[in-house]
Amino acid sequence: MKTKLSAIRELFEELGVHAKAEDLVYCGTRRVVYDGEFCGKLFHDSQVSKVFYLWFDADESAFNIDPAEVDRVLWMNLDACIDGVRHNTFPHCIEMDELEILCSGLKVDFA
Repeated sequence: MKTKLSAIRELFEELGVHAKAEDLVYCGTRRVVYDGEFCGKLFHDSQVSKVFYLWFDADESAFNIDPAEVDRVLWMNLDACIDGVRHNTFPHCIEMDELEILCSGLKVDFA
């Protein structure tokens, strides 16, 4: 429940979206451990992220984005998103394994 509350808070802070815990659908967990160099310095990273989806039907103009956190909102179908992330055709901070977890939760083929 704590993770869902964090996701709900971030949805509101970054996008102005009001959601309830029961609106979020859990897809899976992503774990990252990295020990190496980043920007010329030794870097240690250990993350556990939970991946959720939220059915939210609204026009891009309905979002109240925090410009310090989010540059823009762009709707696209899932296949276009996967292709864009795979080929880096738009700015993003999405990892392919996160999309794979999402597809698993949605019960759709990972393209």
